[in-house]
Amino acid sequence: MTNWEDKIKAFLHDPPSKALNIKGHKEISKRFLDEWYISSGGDEIYDQISASADRPGLPGHSEGCSIDFREKPEITHPISKGRLNLNISDINISPIEDNAIKMLGEMELNQTVPAKSKYFSLFEGLKQKLSMKEPSLYSIWNKIPADTRVPDHSIWNHNSLVSALAACKHEPYFFVFSIGPVQGFISEARKLRDLWVGSMMLSYLSWAGMRVICDDFGPDHIIYPSLSGQPLFDSYIKETGLTEVSYITDNDSSKVASFPNKFVAILPKES
Repeated sequence: MTNWEDKIKAFLHDPPSKALNIKGHKEISKRFLDEWYISSGGDEIYDQISASADRPGLPGHSEGCSIDFREKPEITHPISKGRLNLNISDINISPIEDNAIKMLGEMELNQTVPAKSKYFSLFEGLKQKLSMKEPSLYSIWNKIPADTRVPDHSIWNHNSLVSALAACKHEPYFFVFSIGPVQGFISEARKLRDLWVGSMMLSYLSWAGMRVICDDFGPDHIIYPSLSGQPLFDSYIKETGLTEVSYITDNDSSKVASFPNKFVAILPKES
């Protein structure tokens, strides 16, 4: 049985705005949790494990190894020399954080499974709502890094891994699922439509396996591929009513085989 409140607590150990307010992020995290009357603390070990998976070990901010993201708002690519410079000059973070907390409290929840709905609202609903309706940053919310010293992974990815590890306690296991071989779909195809149908079948079957994990453990347990913004995942949360969906999925995107024939999940041992 998944403890959704524990996952919420782990996910909010750092607030989405941490990179913009490192000194005050612990207090903001507590305010986010207070919005849903959830206590804080107890997730330090999972935060440390997740941070170790995200980046190399570095001295702490208190030891002088610190970068003010508002002065140097740069996103780096994890495997290339690519740089993305953001325009966030003259930002007043306090009203932005107040607005984010207010948005969290106003999220529409599925009252039949309120704790699970709250978690899905954190994982996807709040991020979409901030990206669409928080005017100071808009789409920058999707890219805000978890660590300003190594800004190549987002706070959303980091927090998701922390909550997945917290649910697994001290015995996380990698689960790899693959459908194949795919060569048969290619060799038997006679028309372009055949190739498209084969790809759509593999994508849907892969999603069917991931959906079971989303239902039982949460979407954070899917390590690869990313679910955020995927048409099938958006349709799933619309269908279940687990959170608000701010993005509008067009008909063309739903016709794309967006999932590979393999996925990787992190699951507790007893599962």
